[in-house]
Amino acid sequence: MSNADDFIQEYKELENLCRCKYGFSADGKAISKLITARKFPEYEKELVWCKDIRNILQHDPKIDGNYIIEPDRGLINLLKKIIDRVSNPPCVIEYAIHSADIVAASLEKQVKPYIREMIEKNYTHIPILDKNQYVSGVFSENTVFMNIACDEIAEIDERTTFEDLSKYLPIEAHKTEAFQWCKKNCLLSEVKDLFHETLQNGKRLNMIFITEHGKSTEKLLGIVTPWDILGK
Repeated sequence: MSNADDFIQEYKELENLCRCKYGFSADGKAISKLITARKFPEYEKELVWCKDIRNILQHDPKIDGNYIIEPDRGLINLLKKIIDRVSNPPCVIEYAIHSADIVAASLEKQVKPYIREMIEKNYTHIPILDKNQYVSGVFSENTVFMNIACDEIAEIDERTTFEDLSKYLPIEAHKTEAFQWCKKNCLLSEVKDLFHETLQNGKRLNMIFITEHGKSTEKLLGIVTPWDILGK
């Protein structure tokens, strides 16, 4: 078989895989739909190239029995790489901040040092953990705003603890922010959809907590924000 035949065969395998995995119809547009769905944005340009080359090979007449272009092995290997990625799509845990690297606090901790760190390192949210494992709330700029708006108290001194702000920390207390849990083997594409859907529903999804089975009662394994997966 020529390189062109190999390329067409690999392309057909990718089409079949997309139809099986994502339910795309067998109308010859599976790769176009994969590109439009932006499930693998890191390969978008390459998929467009492959689609164009496949159309030339499939629809343009041969000259003296030969294809008018001949893909090299590098392009065929690229197709194989994409097939492998579609077969084994990335999980969100690959892009998450893992528990050992998460800046988190407990209720008895003083607030001021964490605010300083948030400013210094450009953090926007601090998970509040119960028993150093389970997420019981979130401290954010919104927490301070709600404290001022509801209690008319603007002062947070060196003695203020997260316990003093406890009524503003639970997930449901955040009026404009949303937080969700997902299981550790949740696909990256599924998490992207969550961020998009929550924004459309009127709240900003600022953080997703990753646990073994996606339950809030489980130990925190990692967190992911929109910035962690932007462009992935």
